[in-house]
Amino acid sequence: MKKIFSFLALCFACSANLSAQDLMITAVFDGDLTGGLPKGVEIYIINDIPDLSIYGLGSATNGGGTDGEEFTFPADAATAEDYIYVASESTEFTNYFGFAPDYTDASMGINGDDAVELFCDGLLIDLYGDQNTLGDGEVWDYTDSYATRPTSAGPSATFDASEWNIPGLGALSGAATASAANFNCGECGTVVNPTCGITGIGTIELSCDANTVDQDTYTVTIPFTGTDASAVLDAPGNIGVTADLTVGGEIVLTYNEGTDWAFTITSADCNLGDNGLSPTCEPVVAGACDIIISGIMDGNKSGGNPKILEIYIVNDIPDLSIYGLGSANNGGGTDGQEFTFPADMGAQGDYLYITTDATEFQTYMGFSPDYVDNVANNNGDDAIELFCGGEVIDVYGDQNVNGDDQIWDYTDCWAKRDITTCPSSTFDPSMWTQGGVGCLLNTAISIEDETNPFPRGEGPPPVCGITSLGTPVITCSAITAGNDQYTVTIPYVGSETIATVSAPGSIDVSADLSVANGNITLTYLEGEDWSVTIDGNGCTLSAGAASPVCEPGGPCDASCGTFPFNQ
Repeated sequence: MKKIFSFLALCFACSANLSAQDLMITAVFDGDLTGGLPKGVEIYIINDIPDLSIYGLGSATNGGGTDGEEFTFPADAATAEDYIYVASESTEFTNYFGFAPDYTDASMGINGDDAVELFCDGLLIDLYGDQNTLGDGEVWDYTDSYATRPTSAGPSATFDASEWNIPGLGALSGAATASAANFNCGECGTVVNPTCGITGIGTIELSCDANTVDQDTYTVTIPFTGTDASAVLDAPGNIGVTADLTVGGEIVLTYNEGTDWAFTITSADCNLGDNGLSPTCEPVVAGACDIIISGIMDGNKSGGNPKILEIYIVNDIPDLSIYGLGSANNGGGTDGQEFTFPADMGAQGDYLYITTDATEFQTYMGFSPDYVDNVANNNGDDAIELFCGGEVIDVYGDQNVNGDDQIWDYTDCWAKRDITTCPSSTFDPSMWTQGGVGCLLNTAISIEDETNPFPRGEGPPPVCGITSLGTPVITCSAITAGNDQYTVTIPYVGSETIATVSAPGSIDVSADLSVANGNITLTYLEGEDWSVTIDGNGCTLSAGAASPVCEPGGPCDASCGTFPFNQ
C-alpha cells in the first residue's frame, strides 16, 4: 500500500521526517556522446507531492564545495512512484533514452567527478558524492559512466557508496543509447521476460496405490497446460517420474508413503512447482476417531432450506479424499457413497459444512459453506452415512427405516452430536441431541432469528469493531533546544469495547475505544519514535513513525505535522 501524506496549511515545507522523505536521487549520469552528453540526474517520487517548488538541485563542481540550490523545480504536482529527469539539454538526452527529459537546466552539466545535491526548502536532504572532494579516482567516480540506486534505500544527506551500483569509469563509452550500455534507468521501459511454455498447473490429485499396514506407495497426478521442451522436472524422493513436457498433459510422480511430495519445473523462462504432505495409506478401521458427523439440519424455509450436514475433524487429516458421504432416503437402504471430499487437508478442531444451496446457507448461517452437493438434500426422515475407503464408519439414523416419528426424526429441525464421541457404523441416539420436529421457524431469515437455533459448531468470523485508523496528527508541545514533549492524535472509526491499546515508549495513553469515531492520544518525549497497536475482536491495527524535530529555527511551527502509518 502506498504511503499517503497530508500537508497542513501551516507546514508546507520540509522537515527531517515529512517532505524530506518524499523524493530521492536514484541515478546520475555523465554520457560519452559528443560533448560528454547526455548529463543529468534521475529523481524518484516516493509519495505524492502537490507542489514540487519546495525542492531543488545543485552540483558541487570539482570538489569545490556546495554552491547551494541552483535549480528549483516549478510548482508542478508529482505522483508517487514516478521518475523525474533533469538534464543539461534535451536533444541528446532524447536520442539516448528514447524520451524527453522532464526539465533541463545548465546546473546539471555535470562531469563524473562532480557531486550532486537535492534540496528541500533550502535544506540538503539527499546527496551523491562528496561536495568537498574531486571525484577523480574516488569510489563514486562516474566519468563517462553512471551510478544507480534502489528506491528502497531512501534519501540521506550523507553519501553512502554501499547503497549505489557504480559500474566504474567508461561504462557508457561507445554506447549510442542507454539500452546499448545496459543502463537500466527507472523509466527505460518494462523488462519483458520470455513467456513460460508451461502455462499452468491444474488440480493436483493424490491416490494411495494400496492400503496396507506396511509402507505403500502413492501417486501424485499433476495436470499441466502448455509445452516447454527445454523444461526440467525435479521431484526429490520420487520412485518414478513419467512426463512429456513437450505436450500438455499430466506429470505423474510415485512416492513411498511417509515421504512428502514436491516437484519443480525449471526452464530458461520459468519456474513452477508445488509440494504437500504424504497421504496415510492404511487399512480402514471402523471406529477410527479422526472424523465424525457432528450435526444435521432440515431447514423450514421454502424448499426445506437450508439443508446442512456438519462434519467435525477430530484429528489432522492430510487428505480428505478417502472420506465421503451418502444418504439413505425414506428408509430405502444405503445408496453407497454419493459424495467424495476433494484432496483437501482437514485441520483438527475444524468443522466442514456441506449444503445444497450456497446462497441460502450464506444468508442463514452468516458465512460460506465448504462444499455444495446434492448429498445434503435430505428430509428429516433420511439417514446420513459417512464413508472411509468406501466403508461406512459413521451414521445418523437407520438406513433401512423411514425416520418419520422415529427418535432420530429431524424434520424441519436439527440434531447435534457430542463431539467427544467416536464414529460408529451403528446409530447410537445417546450421542445426539434432537431439537424436536418443527423446532425451526419458517419466518426466520437467519439463524440469529430462531428461538431454538441449530447449535452450529462454527459461527461467522469475528468482525473488527475498529474499522480504520485516520491520519495521525503530530504536535510539538514546545520548541526548545532541549527534549520537548510531542503529542500524536490518531482518529479512528468504529467502536470496540474489548480492544486493547499498546503504545511502547509512550508517557501517556488516553482512549475510549467503546466510543465510535474517537481519537487515541499518545504523548512522547522528542527523540522517542511513536507507535501504537490496537488488538481487538478479530483484528490488529497499527501505526507508527519517527519522532518529529521540535527545535528552534526549524522550518515548521509547533503545530506542524501529519505522518504516514501502516495499517
